[in-house]
Amino acid sequence: MEGKIEVRTRAFNHFTEILVVIANFLILIWRNGWLNNQIKKKHSQQMILQKHQKPEAAWYQEHERLQLIMEATNDGIWDWDIKNNTLFWSDKLFILLGLFPGSYTPTLELFYQLIHAEDLIRVKQAIQQHLQFNQPYKCEMRLRKADGSYGWFLGQGKAVRDVKGCAIRMVGSMVDISDRKQTEEKLRQSEERFRSVFDNVSVGMALVNVDGHTILANEADCQFLGYSQEELIGMHFSEFTHPEDLAIDLELHKSLMAGERNSYVIDKRYIRKDKTIVWGRLTVSLIRDKDNSVLYTVVVCEDITVRKQAEEALRQSEAKLAAAQRVARIGNWELDIATNKIIGSAELFRIFGFDGDRQEYDFQEIFQVCFAEDRERLEQAISRGIHQRKSFEIDFKAMRKDGLVMYNQARGEAVFNSEGEVIRLFGTIQDITERKQLEELLQSQVQKEEALNRVIQIIRNSLDLSTIFSTAVMDIGELLEVEQVAIVQYLPEEEIWLAVAEYRQNSQINSLLKQRISDRENPIAAQLKNLKIVQLKDASLSEDEINQNLAQTFPGAWLLIPLHFNSVTWGSLSLLKPQQHYWQESEIEIAREIADQLSMAIYQSQLYQQVQAANEELKRLATIDGLTQIANRRRFDEYLNLEWLRLRREKAVLSLILFDIDYFKRYNDTYGHLAGDDCLRQLAIAVSDIFCRPADLFARYGGEEFAVILPYTNLSGANYLAERIRQAVHDLEIPHSQSLVSNHVTVSLGVACMIPDAKLSPQDLINAADRSLYSAKQQGRDRVSFAQDDSGKLSQFM
Repeated sequence: MEGKIEVRTRAFNHFTEILVVIANFLILIWRNGWLNNQIKKKHSQQMILQKHQKPEAAWYQEHERLQLIMEATNDGIWDWDIKNNTLFWSDKLFILLGLFPGSYTPTLELFYQLIHAEDLIRVKQAIQQHLQFNQPYKCEMRLRKADGSYGWFLGQGKAVRDVKGCAIRMVGSMVDISDRKQTEEKLRQSEERFRSVFDNVSVGMALVNVDGHTILANEADCQFLGYSQEELIGMHFSEFTHPEDLAIDLELHKSLMAGERNSYVIDKRYIRKDKTIVWGRLTVSLIRDKDNSVLYTVVVCEDITVRKQAEEALRQSEAKLAAAQRVARIGNWELDIATNKIIGSAELFRIFGFDGDRQEYDFQEIFQVCFAEDRERLEQAISRGIHQRKSFEIDFKAMRKDGLVMYNQARGEAVFNSEGEVIRLFGTIQDITERKQLEELLQSQVQKEEALNRVIQIIRNSLDLSTIFSTAVMDIGELLEVEQVAIVQYLPEEEIWLAVAEYRQNSQINSLLKQRISDRENPIAAQLKNLKIVQLKDASLSEDEINQNLAQTFPGAWLLIPLHFNSVTWGSLSLLKPQQHYWQESEIEIAREIADQLSMAIYQSQLYQQVQAANEELKRLATIDGLTQIANRRRFDEYLNLEWLRLRREKAVLSLILFDIDYFKRYNDTYGHLAGDDCLRQLAIAVSDIFCRPADLFARYGGEEFAVILPYTNLSGANYLAERIRQAVHDLEIPHSQSLVSNHVTVSLGVACMIPDAKLSPQDLINAADRSLYSAKQQGRDRVSFAQDDSGKLSQFM
C-alpha cells in the first residue's frame, strides 16, 4: 500500500512542480509588465501616440494568453511579496476555496486563519525553514472552505531571492488533493480488511518469498510455532522444520519454484521455539503477478498435532478413537469387499448427514452423496487400494441429504488376512469444509486484489485514454464476472450519452457502442450528473420512455457509477448482470474504486493534453519573431550550431546569406516606425516564398538585418539565391524617397560558404558573411557580394 501511495505522490509532486514553473514564468511576465509601466511613465506622450500600435496589442495578446493558461489549470497560484507583505491569489485558488474570485484581498494572516489548527504550526515551520535555510517547501494541509468544510491541499512554493540571497518574494501553487486523500483512506481500509481476515483466521497463515524466508505471519502461526512476529519474519522455513521432514519439504518447494506445480500439501513436523514438536498440515500456493512471475507463496498451516495424536490413538484403542473423532471431526470407516457394505462410526455418518441410528450402509449409497466430478476419482482411489494394495488420500466434495455442500478428506488403506489377501479397506473421513471455504475465500480475495491492482496499475501507467478504456473494461468484466461493461461519455453540447469503450461476455449480447442515449428528460442521467450511483434490478421498470426502450435491448440489472472530477460529470462506468441480480456491497465498492481511478486518469490525460498544447505554443513563440513571423535570432543561433555539427560530420558544404535594408534609418525617419514595421513584414513575406527546402532557414537577424542558412548549397547556389532576394525586394517597389541608391527600398547582401571542420566555428562563417555584406555596402549597396579569403579557399565551392 505504501508503494502505491508513493507512486501516486510522485505523480502529484511532478505535476505540482510543473505548475510552480508556470507560476515563476507568470511572475517574470508580471515583472516585464511592471518595467513596461515604468517606461510608460517616462515616455507617456510617446505611448499615448502609439497606444493603438500593433506591438502593444501583441503584448496585451501575450498577457491574455498567459491569463488563459492560469485559468486552464485547476491548481491555485499564489505570489507573496515578502517585502511589502502583500499576497496575490489566482482566480482558481479562490474557486478551490469556494470563494468568488477577487471577493476580498488575501493576506498572510487570513491564509493562516484558514489552516486547520492541527496543521498551522507545521505549515508555518515549513515556510520559515524554506525562507531561512532554503529547504524545499512542500506541505500538505487542511484549509477551511467558504462553506465551513475542510479540504486537503498540497502547498508548494519557492522563494525568489535578491543578490544577497535574501528572500524578497515567494511564489507557488495550491493543489486540491482531497480525492487523493479519500483514495488513500479507501486503500487503507482495504488493507485493514485483508489484515483482519489474515490476522483473525484460526489457522496459521504466512507469506513466504521465493527463497523460503517469511515476510509476514499471522498471530495463529506465531502461536503455533512459539515465536513472536518480529522473530518469525526473516526466518527460513528450514529453521523450524523437523530434520526428518526437511528433505521432502525442500524438494516440493523446489518443484513449486520451477513451475512443475502450482501448490502442494504436506503434513510435517515443526520444532517450536521451546523445542517441542508439533504437526502441521501445510498447504502452499503460488501467488504470481500479471506477468506470471512468482511474487511469493501463501502458506496455510493447520495445526494437526491433535489429529496426529488421535490417529496414533486409533491404533491403540477404540475408546480413544471415538474421542479423537469427535474432537477432530473425523469419522472412521471399513469397507467389506465381499459384501460392499460400509461400516462406520457415528461421526462418519454425521458428516454425511445420514441417520445416526444406522451403522452400516451400502457402498453405492454412500457414493451417491459425492459430486459427479469427484465420484470417479474416489472410486479409482478405492480400486487402487484393493487391487494395488496402495494407501490413498483424496479430497472430495459432497452434498449431504439436507442439501448442505461439504468438503471432505478421505484416507484409506488395505487390511489383509493371514494369507495376505485384501479383505477390507479401513480409513477415515474428515470434514474439511471450513478449511476449504477459508482457502477459497482467501484465494478469491487474493485474486480479486490482484485483478483490482492490475486494473489500477494499467490506469495509472498510461495517459492514452483509448488504451486505458479498452484494457479497463475487459479486466473489470472478468474481475466482477459481469455480462457487459461500458464506459459512457456525457456530451453536454449534443445532449447525449455515448459509449466510448465496451466489454461483452459474448457476441450474442447487444453492443452499446452504437447507442446515442438522450440526456433530455432522462431521470437516470440526471442522477448521474448529481454524482449518484444508480442501481437497477430491472431497467424495464423505469417510468421514462428512454430507459424502458434501453431495457428491451439491454435487459438485466445495471450498476451505473458516475465518472467525474472537480464535481463535473464526465460520464459513467456501466455494468450489466443478469436480470434480478442483486449487487453486493463488495462489488459496488470495487466498481466505485475503479471508477475513481478512471476519473483521475481522464482528468490527468486532459490536463496533460492542455499542458502539451501550452508547451508547444510557448516553444513556438520562443523561436518566432513577433513582428515578421519568421524565425528569430535565438532560433538562428540554435539552428546554425546544429547544422554546423551535422555538416562537419558529413564534410558537406554550408552557406550563409546576411542582408539588410539600405538606409533603413532614413526610411523610419521619413515614413515613421509603423511604416518601417510594415516594410519589414512585406520583405519577410516576399523572401520567404523563395525558399522551399525544409532544411533552409530564413530568420530575422536583428533590426532590419536578415539571415538565410543554406545547408548543402555551394557558393554559386547561394549567390543565385541572394540575387533572387535582391530582385524580390525590388519587385515590391516600396517607395523610399530618401534612399541614396534608388527611389524604392533595396537591400545589400553578403554571402559566405564553408565546409565546417574542427578548426573553424559557426562564428567564422558569420564573420565571413558579415565582411561580404560590408563589401557590398562599400561598393555602392543594392548588390550581392561574396566572401573569398586570400588563399582562395572559398572559391572552390563556386
